[in-house]
Amino acid sequence: QVKSFTLTGWALCTDGREGTGGNRIVSWMLPGKSGEGVELLWRADGSLQLGIHQPPDGSPVRTPSGKVPVVDGKAKDPGEAATKPWRFFAVTYDPGAASGHVKFYLGTWQQDVALVSTHDYNRGPAGPRSAPALSIGNVPPSIRPAAPDRAFRGVLDEVRIYAGTADGAGALGLPEL
Repeated sequence: QVKSFTLTGWALCTDGREGTGGNRIVSWMLPGKSGEGVELLWRADGSLQLGIHQPPDGSPVRTPSGKVPVVDGKAKDPGEAATKPWRFFAVTYDPGAASGHVKFYLGTWQQDVALVSTHDYNRGPAGPRSAPALSIGNVPPSIRPAAPDRAFRGVLDEVRIYAGTADGAGALGLPEL
């Protein structure tokens, strides 16, 4: 059982349309067990939202808006168009912490990663060590026919999941990020 975790990666959003309930970045919900697992999604306002043991669109855990913007195809400098819109994201979860169970960190090619928001959101252990339906950039395959519009609209790169099964070791700190 995963107790704590960190999700990291790079996101480049190329389409500002939001699917029903947001566009999934990472999902490891257990099929047939409604609300058991973790999902991270992107919202049309440029925020990220996390749900643990509940659909993320109903979760209060969300970054401020504008943190993961849509690519501006009209950028004048081709180099800027290629690197500026990419956002590094890291989301940590530690239910053993006294407070600040969830932390969102963001960075760019030009700016070091920094803490952008902290949330009290203790949902207990994150869930099974391996879900039969870990999905990157979409909902689990069993749900896709009913929710075809929930895929992330863009490119995700270097997505990683770090997990701790005994304590908060899976929730990496700023120096490790």
